[in-house]
This record gives sequence, C-alpha cells and structure tokens, in this order.
Amino acid sequence: MNIMIPFTATAGVLTYAWPFARTQGSLIAVIVIYGFSSGAYVSLISNPMMELGATDDLGRRLGMFMSIFALGALAGPPISGAINTATGGFKVVGYYAGTIPFHGEYYIMIYLSCSGSMVLVAVVLMSITRHLVLRKFVGKF
Repeated sequence: MNIMIPFTATAGVLTYAWPFARTQGSLIAVIVIYGFSSGAYVSLISNPMMELGATDDLGRRLGMFMSIFALGALAGPPISGAINTATGGFKVVGYYAGTIPFHGEYYIMIYLSCSGSMVLVAVVLMSITRHLVLRKFVGKF
C-alpha cells in the first residue's frame, strides 16, 4: 500500500487534468504520467487483499474482490460512451470520470472507466485501512 497510495492518488489527479490537455505535447505528458501511475496500481491491485487475512481464505477474498471490481469495469465504458455520444466529445466524459463513480476497491472497485474524486476517496480509504492494520500511518504493510 505504500506504493499504491501515491500512484493511485496521482492517477486520480491526472483524471481531472486530461480534459484540459489542449496540445499534443500536454496530452502526451498526461498520458505518460497517467500510464505510469495507473500501471503501478493495476500491477499491485491484489497485494493488499493477500495481506489482510490468512492464506487459506485467499482464494475467496480475491474472487469476491475481482467480482466486485468487474462490475465497474463492465458498467463504466458504456456509460462513458453514452455521454460521449450525447455530448459529441470526450471533454464531458473526462469530467464524468473525475466526479462520478470510479469503481472503488475493497474500498469497492477501482481503475478502468471512471475515476477522479472517487479515486482520491479510495486513496483515503487505503490510508485508513493501512492505519487500522498497522496502528500507525507510516510503516510497511
């Protein structure tokens, strides 16, 4: 979680930034940084679930987590597509991604289609979870 929290926060902030990227250079910069930060999150998504319980219960925890995660991944792109069709552009889709549901995590669903403020809420929830497990805000999870 020590790596996930800052990278997920960066991805959430950049979700708000991409509608404002007007030039090709600024869009490339946002895309590269977003890809780097979200890639760190995606590659580590199951690690906190592994640390929160015994290994004999790991399959059930991961299965439940990924099932909830899949609901957001299934619903987000059609919603974004409908907004794009209705408004005629991706700018409003970016605002939707920045303000409406993100998926959440065991904090209930995170990453693919929606993000922004709910990603930042998920970062706060990750920090709270880390504090509850470690009994301090800094340390190895």
